[in-house]
Amino acid sequence: MMSENKTYIPTSQFVELQASIAEAILYAQTIDQGYYIQTDDDGNECYTEEGQEEFNERYEQAQFILNDCGLHSGPV
Repeated sequence: MMSENKTYIPTSQFVELQASIAEAILYAQTIDQGYYIQTDDDGNECYTEEGQEEFNERYEQAQFILNDCGLHSGPV
């Protein structure tokens, strides 16, 4: 369902929302989070190579979701 109205939000907020949606989709679809997430020696979590690829795909999906709902990044 594509929205005919376009609402623009600042790019920084759009990117943050897009990343949050992508991460939520990835976590919802992940059975074994150890396959996608690793912890470094300092205790910081980051994506594995496969996890980063999956996140990038979900990030693109999130943009389509937001755009379909009428949300776009750009000047407010």
